[in-house]
Amino acid sequence: MTTICVTGMHRSGTSLLARVVNLLGVHLGSPEDHLKANQANPTGYWEHRGVVRVANDVLAHLGGDWAGPPHLPPGWAGDPSLEPLRERAAAVLGELRADAEVVGFKDPRACLVLPFWREVTGVDRVIACVRPPRAVTASLARRNDLSEAHVAALTSRYLSSLVANAPELYLVDYQELLTASPEMLGGLASHLGLPAPSDEVVAEVAAFARPDLDHDDGTAQGTPELALAEEVHARLSDLDANRGWLVALAGTLNEAAASDGRAPAGIGARPTRLATVTRERDDVRAHLAAMEADRDRAAAERDRLAAEVTRLRRQRDDARRREERLRSRRSVRAALGLAALARPLVRAWRRLRAFGRG
Repeated sequence: MTTICVTGMHRSGTSLLARVVNLLGVHLGSPEDHLKANQANPTGYWEHRGVVRVANDVLAHLGGDWAGPPHLPPGWAGDPSLEPLRERAAAVLGELRADAEVVGFKDPRACLVLPFWREVTGVDRVIACVRPPRAVTASLARRNDLSEAHVAALTSRYLSSLVANAPELYLVDYQELLTASPEMLGGLASHLGLPAPSDEVVAEVAAFARPDLDHDDGTAQGTPELALAEEVHARLSDLDANRGWLVALAGTLNEAAASDGRAPAGIGARPTRLATVTRERDDVRAHLAAMEADRDRAAAERDRLAAEVTRLRRQRDDARRREERLRSRRSVRAALGLAALARPLVRAWRRLRAFGRG
């Protein structure tokens, strides 16, 4: 029997990938046992409820959750305190397998807790869907009311941990998955040890992979956390060359979780110093805050100067109006003066004219 794990960062296309491998021939359990479709995922999650519950309980036991992953010390997956959860996981996988030759389970949390599942069963293949971090960040931040910086940091933790936990990792690009090309599907089926998809299967996948449901255009705002997530995503394009860097980052981010107080309570965790990447992130944040303060001061000074210019313009206009009034008054006075001078002349002219007539 072959067991396949489908994973990847939340909102990166893992549900689509799970359904695609299901159509290719991977048994994911009874649809009645899957998480129900909803507005956030109208075509379904293709995620076994039992798998999700076990993964959530593992993270909670270790002092965290999917949105706040805990520190995971070396050898954590084999800790005796996890034995009841391992028994539950074995029962869930036993129900999932039924009589199928190729079975799979899908859960984004497997990026973090894949070592736990390897303690329970042999995992023969690990495949993950990857999507640009800007789109992931915008989508997950909106769905779960999280800050974009937090989601971007989660993306780096999930993806780097996945690389560290799965040397056999096979990556599928989200945009390529949406196209559902026969070449891409054939390559995926071959990697999973499945027959090449028939024309009917290709058509069924194409009908399910609906690009119109991809509403996120990657509008997340730029942050240091997003910059790191984008570098992780870029390095995944050449996984063999960048595996060492990604594994080192996974260790750094894991230690940072201990420093943030997310160490497991019962597995002998110890506090550690913040990782270098965290210190650099904080330095960049402080620098950005100072720049924003300078920008606000400059804006206030600009507004003050604009108000002063407006005041001076009003004073100028008032002075012009006063000058016009004075000019008008002078003109009237001059006209009245001339009229006064002309009156005696007019009277003299009238007398002369009357004398001439007499």
